[in-house]
This record gives sequence, C-alpha cells and structure tokens, in this order.
Amino acid sequence: RTVRSLRASFWTALRAHAPSCAPEAEGQLMLHNASGEPLRLDESVHAALADGDDVFATFVADDANRTPSPAPSAVPTAPLKGAAGRQKEKSADAQLKEEIAPYSEAAEKAWKERQYARAKLIHLELIGLHPTLAPSLRRLGDIELAAGRPASAIKFYH
Repeated sequence: RTVRSLRASFWTALRAHAPSCAPEAEGQLMLHNASGEPLRLDESVHAALADGDDVFATFVADDANRTPSPAPSAVPTAPLKGAAGRQKEKSADAQLKEEIAPYSEAAEKAWKERQYARAKLIHLELIGLHPTLAPSLRRLGDIELAAGRPASAIKFYH
C-alpha cells in the first residue's frame, strides 16, 4: 500500500466522520512521520515508516502564508474541549494501550520465536476487539508474507 493510498483512505474517512473539519481536496492533507518529515506519496507505507511509528496529518492551506493546522482524528469521538478534553483523550488512548499491552507483547514474542500460528491467533483477537489496530494489521500481513501467502497479506496492508 502506498502513502498516497493511505492519504486517500484517511481523507475519505475524515470527510465521512468529520466533514466540517476535512480539507476540500485530498491534496491539502499531508502525512508526516513522528519526527515531522513528510512521507513520500510514491513510497509504500511499510517502507516509509518503521514498525510502530505513528503517522501525523496536517492540512496545507491554499494560501502559502498560512501555517498548516493539525488534522483531527478520523475516528469519530464526542467533542472534547480544552485541557480536560485533551486529558480525557489521552486517558482513552493510554487505557487502550494498557488494555492490549499483554496481548501485543505475547503476539510479538510468538512472532520473534517464529510461532506464526500463535502470533496470528493473538493478532486476530486484537483486531476483533479493535478493528483498526495498525500494528496488528501490519503484523498479520507480515505473518502471511512469511508463510508464503502474499495474496492473503495484501488485505492486511490495505
């Protein structure tokens, strides 16, 4: 999957869930890695990002003098306001990470020990609970590739 297709998916989801916040054109949305470097549109997502890296989106205004504003999450959430809202949002993210940590660790241990069937089972359970959990989706694709099933791997990278 290319960064361009990831950007298109993100923009489509943003338009569907937060139409008043989405930029008018997909081209106004830029994706960056955690260090702020823009991702090249023609690169594959897997090549552009290290395992576990976050992707950040910014809006690029038509007016070159305006500063890009951060893109809101494409996941619909209740409106949050001020520092209390940001704290609640962080708490929800921290709670999710805490909730899945033991499972993620077990799945990674199985992956490193080449216990692909066990790793796949754990990641499928995680995806059942959190369907958009990128590390698990990516690892499921990796497992399929390692098992010699590239056609099956594609669905996890999309």
